[in-house]
Amino acid sequence: MRGAQLAAQTLLKELKGSEAEFDSCINGKTSPHTGDLYEMVYPAGNETEQDTAYDFTYQYDEKFHSADDITIHTENSAADGSIFVYRDSFGINLHPFLAQSYGNACFSRNMPYLLTAVTEEQPDVLLVELVERNLNWLLERAPEMPAPERTAVPAADTGTSAKAQRKDSRMEGDFLPDRRSERAACG
Repeated sequence: MRGAQLAAQTLLKELKGSEAEFDSCINGKTSPHTGDLYEMVYPAGNETEQDTAYDFTYQYDEKFHSADDITIHTENSAADGSIFVYRDSFGINLHPFLAQSYGNACFSRNMPYLLTAVTEEQPDVLLVELVERNLNWLLERAPEMPAPERTAVPAADTGTSAKAQRKDSRMEGDFLPDRRSERAACG
C-alpha cells in the first residue's frame, strides 16, 4: 500500500496542485498475504508481506462488495471534486487514496472503456490507470465512444453552378465551374 500511496501522492500533486498527506490515516498493519506480482514471478513461493493499514473517511455506495468489483462508487463529504478512474488490478490499492481525496469517485474495470459512462458521471477528472504490461489492451479492446454529432451548416450560395452528364454514364449532378483558366490569367 505504501507504493500506491506514493503513486497517489504523485498523481494528486498534478491533478489537484497540492501535496496529499495520508500518513495521519495510518492505523497499523494488515494481515500477512502474498502480493500479485510475487505470485506471478514466484508461482511456487510462499513468502508473505504485510501492508500498511489506513483508516479513511470515504464511504462506498450500497452496491460495494469488494475492491474487485467492476464498478465502485465512493463519497467523501470532507473532500471536493469528482474523478472517474478506469483501472486495472493496480487500482485495487490505488483507489482508496483517490476516494479519500475526492468528494465523489467512480472506479471502473470495464474493458473496453465506455466513454458514455464518463459523460453520465460528468467528473472533473478522467484518469486511466493501466500498468505497462496491459498496454496492449488499448489495441485489443479499443475504447467505445459515440461518434460526434454535428449540426449542418448551409453552404454559401455563390450563384454559379453547372450541370453535367455523360451520355454513357449514370453520373449526374451539380458541379462547380472550372476556374483554372481564370487563375492562370491572374498570374
